[in-house]
Amino acid sequence: MSNWAIAIHGGAGHWLRRNNAAGLIQARAGLRRALAAAATILAADGAALNAAIAAVRVLEDDPWFNSGIGAALTEAGTVEHDAGIMRGNDGAFGAVAGVRCLRSPIEAARRVLEDGRHVLLIGEGAEVFARAAGCDYADPALFITDQARADLQRWRKNQDPTVSKGTVGAVVRDNAGHLIAATSTGGLTGKRSGRVGDSPIPGGGTWADSRCAISSTGDGEIFLRTCFAHRVANAIATGVSSHSALNQGLAGIAKFNAMGGAILVPANGSPIWAVVNGDLARGVQIAGTAAKVAIGADEEFAD
Repeated sequence: MSNWAIAIHGGAGHWLRRNNAAGLIQARAGLRRALAAAATILAADGAALNAAIAAVRVLEDDPWFNSGIGAALTEAGTVEHDAGIMRGNDGAFGAVAGVRCLRSPIEAARRVLEDGRHVLLIGEGAEVFARAAGCDYADPALFITDQARADLQRWRKNQDPTVSKGTVGAVVRDNAGHLIAATSTGGLTGKRSGRVGDSPIPGGGTWADSRCAISSTGDGEIFLRTCFAHRVANAIATGVSSHSALNQGLAGIAKFNAMGGAILVPANGSPIWAVVNGDLARGVQIAGTAAKVAIGADEEFAD
C-alpha cells in the first residue's frame, strides 16, 4: 500500500511584496518541478532519502530560491552555502557549512551522513571531503545572479529585511515509513563571511525522528536560539498534535518579532505547514493525489 508523502518549501519571506505576477508563476513552477522529482521516486517505491535529495536539488538549481544558483550574497558579495540532512530511523545527520564551490550543497551533506564519521564539516575541509566523495565542483560565480547582486545593494543601503528569501527544504515519508528532513540555504543577504545558520544544525532548522520530519526557514538566529525543530519534535513526543506543536514552536519565533515557517511530515497522515510574519513558498503531495503549491501566507493550495 502506498503511504508516501512529501512537503517542500522554497523559503519564508516577503514573496508577494518582492515579486510580480510573472515571478510568482516561475516560483510556483519550480515548486512543482521539485515535487515531481521526489514523487517519481516515491511512486516507484524509492527511498525517502533519494526523494528528499531530488527535490532539494531541483530547488538548488532554480534561481528563484535561496540555495545553489540564486543564493543570497555575503556582505563581501560571495556565496557561502549551508545544508543538512537527517534520517529519522537512526538519527543520523550530515551537514556542510560555508561551502563555496560545491555544485549541490545538499548532496555534500548526504555524503557526510553516509560516511558517518562526523556530523558537520565546514569550509575548505567540507569541500575537499565532498569532492573526494564524488560531489561535483562548480565555479562559485555560477551561483551569483543579478537579482542576488541587486538584493545585496538594497541591503547595503538600508539593511532592508524584505530582501530575504529564506531557504529551501524537503520532508519525506516513503512507503516503508522512513522519514527524512533536508534543508539547504545560501543564508542571509549581507551576512558576515563565516556565519552559519540553523539549516545545518541538528534540532535548529532540521530534524527527523520516528515520529516526524521537519525543515524550517526564516530568521535563522532565532531558530537556533529556540532549538526550534527539536522543540517541535519533543512536543509531538509528549502527545501534542503535530499542528499544535508546529504552531507553538512558531509562536516562540514570533515572540522575537522574527519571521519564519516550517513544513512537517508525520509518521502517519498528511504533511502540514505554518508560517509567521511572512509568506512561505510551499508544496505538498501524498500518494494518489495531485501536487499542490502555494506562496502567500493565506493562499489556499492549488493543483
